[in-house]
Amino acid sequence: MRGHRPFGVLVLSILEAIVAFFMFLGVAAFSALRLPGLSSVIGIIAGFGSVLLLLAGLALLFSAYGLWSGERWGWWLSMVIAGFLILTIVFLDIPGCIIGILVGYYLTRKGVKKWFGL
Repeated sequence: MRGHRPFGVLVLSILEAIVAFFMFLGVAAFSALRLPGLSSVIGIIAGFGSVLLLLAGLALLFSAYGLWSGERWGWWLSMVIAGFLILTIVFLDIPGCIIGILVGYYLTRKGVKKWFGL
C-alpha cells in the first residue's frame, strides 16, 4: 500500500503543470515572431524555439500527471528533467541547476519513493 501522496509531490506536480502552461504561451509568442515580413533567420530561430518549448512543455505536463498519480514513469521522467536542469550549469544557469539538484534530492527520499512504488 502506498499511503498518502506526499505534500512535496503535490506541489511539484502543480508547479510542473504551471511551468508547462507558460511554455505553451512561449510557443504562441514564438509563433508570432514567424509572421510574414520578418527576417527568415528570425523565423528559423523562432520555429526552433517553438519546437523546443513545445517538447519541454509536453514533457513537463506528462511528468506532472505522472507525479500526481504516483506512476513510476512519472518519477523517472521527473528525474530526467531534474538531470537536464542540473546540466544547465553549462549555460551558467545557477538557479536552474540548484532547482534540478533540489528536485532530484527530494525525489530520492524514502517516503517519496514509496509513493511511486520504488
